[in-house]
Amino acid sequence: MGDIQELGCKFALDNFGVGFSSFIYLKELLVDILKIDGSFIRQLAYSPDDRVFVKALNEVAVGLGKETVAEFIKNEEGLQLLAVIGYRKQKTPVLRRRE
Repeated sequence: MGDIQELGCKFALDNFGVGFSSFIYLKELLVDILKIDGSFIRQLAYSPDDRVFVKALNEVAVGLGKETVAEFIKNEEGLQLLAVIGYRKQKTPVLRRRE
């Protein structure tokens, strides 16, 4: 992975926080980007528990020098919360109503 990164490529660890994902992957794998699973993002504006997880995952990733990406943002409130928490990228555009 290191040789490929030297060519300018980046690696992302997808769906972090569910399934077989583990913090050891962040430490051992040469990933550049941590994509937080959408199950934590979908209800972010309404779930204090999800906000705790998302904030903690971001702090760990940033502390290890990784970028974080959020997917499945459902509304403007969620997008604003992600900005406050420190996320700079999102995978899915926020859907807006036509006026």
